[in-house]
Amino acid sequence: MRKFHSSYGAQFVLGLSIVMAVAGCTSSSSAPIRETVLRPGQSVEATNKFGRVRITYVSPAERTFEWDGRSRTVKLIPRPERFMGMLGLYDPADQWIWEA
Repeated sequence: MRKFHSSYGAQFVLGLSIVMAVAGCTSSSSAPIRETVLRPGQSVEATNKFGRVRITYVSPAERTFEWDGRSRTVKLIPRPERFMGMLGLYDPADQWIWEA
């Protein structure tokens, strides 16, 4: 059985990844990659009482998410048109975050 801490950490990572995607990260659809947040060599990290999450640039369309001693590299999709005023990258509700 999962601890509340791990479950909350996964929710935290999901929420942060959505914020990062909306703010603008990148991928392999026919849309060009525009308005990305991270550049080569950069990462963003957030910490709260439940743990730490880090998102690291891998390539124009890929980011590595690290949390609770786990990591996952995800290929994101560039937005073809603005969503809430922004382009950038997104992950269309993939379920990778919930895999053990």
